[in-house]
Amino acid sequence: MEHTLFIVLGSHPEVFTEALYAVSVKKNILVKNVHCIATGWAREQITRKLISPLSGAFYALCREYPESFQNISFSAERIHTATLENREIDDISDSKRSQAFLNLILQKIIALVADGDMALHCVVGGGRRTLSVYLAMVLQLLARPQDKLYHLVVTPKEAEINSDFYFPTRSSCPMKTYDGKPFDAKDVDVELVEIPFLRLRPRIPNELLASPDYQNILDWLQKDIETSSHSLPLKIDLHKRCISIGAIDVALDPVELAIYHYFAERSYFRAASLARMGYAAYFERPTADGYFSEESSSRIRELYEDIVPREEMRQRFLSAYSKDGRLPLDYFR
Repeated sequence: MEHTLFIVLGSHPEVFTEALYAVSVKKNILVKNVHCIATGWAREQITRKLISPLSGAFYALCREYPESFQNISFSAERIHTATLENREIDDISDSKRSQAFLNLILQKIIALVADGDMALHCVVGGGRRTLSVYLAMVLQLLARPQDKLYHLVVTPKEAEINSDFYFPTRSSCPMKTYDGKPFDAKDVDVELVEIPFLRLRPRIPNELLASPDYQNILDWLQKDIETSSHSLPLKIDLHKRCISIGAIDVALDPVELAIYHYFAERSYFRAASLARMGYAAYFERPTADGYFSEESSSRIRELYEDIVPREEMRQRFLSAYSKDGRLPLDYFR
């Protein structure tokens, strides 16, 4: 699985190299791609301090720990800035500019999490606090099980407040703070503190992500949660031949129960990336000749035979199967 670092940055671009060091060197997670969100004003500083050909701190980090950054990809094109009326936004100074950055983060995260073979590592330690909040909010909506959210902690404090410190070095590198307090870059500890959060992605229909709008997604989730909060737990008992909704038992005949169990099973074990309401993505459609697949038909048969133990009582149900072991749609109806 590939790994991508996604970070918000502001006037302290050293957060970038600190985070990259913590993920790739300290955690030994080899990051392949890096994406940054920054205001236009911050982007200029980031470009100059991190990826200047001669003095860029990103290249210095790669030289210091070459074994951790052999295949990493980062360039000025990976520093993303929101626009308003086709103009780059220098700073978040009003609600329109703030909304533009929320939309940008939403679009970028949606595009990245579409790759199921990639894990996303998001850091909220830099940039405007508004950007950090937006990143956390969007990740809560879209994160998959493999995606992580972190806060960055640098100790001692002298290193954190020194804009000349970019990452811990292998050998001794004496430095001083602006008020003259000494520290050594070699002894600095950079830690990524993982932030636990609620993952709501399975509840969001894919249709809402085709033309993403944060408020629309939020409104949908709010209604879904309000409805779901009143739902009673449902249990299926094959041997009692019933389903239980809360304290209410509903008896079903064996065929109905086997079919019901099959569809409930498909829903329960659907991929985490699929919304519960996206039925077409995880419920099988009959083939053109009106039959379900051999695999699905076989599973329903297994469930039915577990419910009805006596061979002679199964014959009517089993006679509905085709010679190649498939069950027709007409029988479901």
